[in-house]
Amino acid sequence: MTTAIEASKQLLPGRYVGVDGCPAGWFAIWHIAQPEGQPTLNEPIGYAVFKDIADLMSAMDDARRILIDMPIGLKVDAPRQLESRLRKLLGKKGSSVFPVPVRSAVYATSYEQACQLNMLALGKKLSKQSWNICAKIQQVDQHLIQHHDSRRKLLESHPELAFQRLASRALQHGKKTKLGLQERLQILEQHSEALAGMYGTILSATRRSDVARDDVLDAMALLLSALKCEQLPFDFEQGFDSIPIRMSTFF
Repeated sequence: MTTAIEASKQLLPGRYVGVDGCPAGWFAIWHIAQPEGQPTLNEPIGYAVFKDIADLMSAMDDARRILIDMPIGLKVDAPRQLESRLRKLLGKKGSSVFPVPVRSAVYATSYEQACQLNMLALGKKLSKQSWNICAKIQQVDQHLIQHHDSRRKLLESHPELAFQRLASRALQHGKKTKLGLQERLQILEQHSEALAGMYGTILSATRRSDVARDDVLDAMALLLSALKCEQLPFDFEQGFDSIPIRMSTFF
C-alpha cells in the first residue's frame, strides 16, 4: 500500500498544508505543488485562520498532507515515548517539548481535575502550558476518532524540529525573541523567498491578538516539511482508538 509520504515522492499535484495553533484557533498556510520536478512555491500561497479543527479539515478536504503542531494519539495510562525521543533530537531546544497529558486529563473540565487525573495515571500534574492547549488537543483527537480517513494525511509535527532540519543545525535563539524571529525567517528565505515574502503580508492582514508572529513562522516551517516530508523511525506507538503516535518532519 502506498503511504501519504511515498505519494509525495511520486510528485503528484496536491495541496500541502502547515498548521499551528493560534489565539483565534488555528492558522493554516498551504500550497498546491505541481508534478514538475521537486515541489516549489512558484504558485500562489494561501492562508487562513480557522476557529476550530472541523472547519479547517472541511476547507482542506482535498489536501494531500497536513502537518500540525499538536499531539496526535493520546495514551490512557502511560506516557508517550515520542516526547523523550524528540527532546534528544532537539538538544538545548528540548525544553520546547512538553509532556503530553493522558487522555482523561485532556478531557477534564478544570485544571485541578486534569492535574488529579494525570497524577493518578502518571504520577505528575500538568503544567499550565499543557492545560491551555488541551481544548485544541481534544479537537484533533475527536476529529481523528470520527474521521478515520484523516489519519493518513493529518500528521503531527514540531516546528522547532522542522527549523532545525531546514537549517541543518541547532537554532541559536528563542522563537519569541526578535533575534529568534529573524533567525527563523532567514531559514525560510533559504528554502523559499516566495514563502518568506508572505510573512509581512500575513502580519499586515491579521491581528496579533489572533495570530502571533511565531505562529505564522511555525506554520510556514510545517508547510515546507509537508512538501518534503519523512516520518521519523521511532519505535511504533499507538494511542487511544488505535491512533498512531508518530512524528513527521522535513527531510
